[in-house]
Amino acid sequence: MRRSGNGEVPKDFAEIARNALKSVTPLASVAAAHIKHAGDNETGDEEFCIAVVRKNSDGTFGMVATVDNAALTKQGAMTESGV
Repeated sequence: MRRSGNGEVPKDFAEIARNALKSVTPLASVAAAHIKHAGDNETGDEEFCIAVVRKNSDGTFGMVATVDNAALTKQGAMTESGV
């Protein structure tokens, strides 16, 4: 474990987000059939995946794809989730 420049252990923002998001009320339900699972070479995250959402010209949103990639979920979505 590395320490930051100020001597404190850096925060694991992905883990903080993961713990906080476990108890958040979902914005919408998604059927398992709509989740594109990772290929044989990639182990997906067991609890989370990334949804790609398109903003339509009328201001509505629609989920158009999912990304079941553990590395992208942890490094991107979880650390940038704002939780």
